[in-house]
Amino acid sequence: MSSHATTSRASRAPRRIILYLSALLFLVVLALTALTWLYVPPATRGGQATGAPAELKVGAPAPEFQLKTLDGNTLSLSSFRGQPLWLNFWSTTCGPCKEEMPDIVAVSREARERGVRLLAVDVGENPAIVRKYLAHTGYSVLPVAVDEKYEVAAAYNVYYMPMHVFIDSKGIIRRVEASKLSAAQMRDATGDLR
Repeated sequence: MSSHATTSRASRAPRRIILYLSALLFLVVLALTALTWLYVPPATRGGQATGAPAELKVGAPAPEFQLKTLDGNTLSLSSFRGQPLWLNFWSTTCGPCKEEMPDIVAVSREARERGVRLLAVDVGENPAIVRKYLAHTGYSVLPVAVDEKYEVAAAYNVYYMPMHVFIDSKGIIRRVEASKLSAAQMRDATGDLR
């Protein structure tokens, strides 16, 4: 074999590697774009959801909602009128949501004794998946509603989960937390609700 042929093959090898790496990088970017598109709720794609507040403001009325619970009942914000409400937005695929679930169970029991109600709102999942998860983990004691079409998540501007919205007995937002909370933070937030 001539030295020219060996040199020619050697110079093509780095080009081929660069071409393969470029194609791989393109596919990774394409996959990440697709996943982002799938994760963003349909009601909020392309910007702010129609009719939703720019952000939830402490001191403002909470947006009205209607949701089906896992046992088939329909709940709305007005169903809780006269009672403080703790809305927890979560999903079975959210790691931080699952990490705080034991504290939510414990603190919601304590809060209920003071008249504060909890509604755990699963965002975007099929009710059968949620039921199976709750049965498997033992969290079926929680009152859970499912926002399959992201409508309530859009109204409450849920862009990160877990998200907690604490609403007083008059339907006024008193606190919004877009992060995983400790049991102490949950007690603090629910202790202030009247």
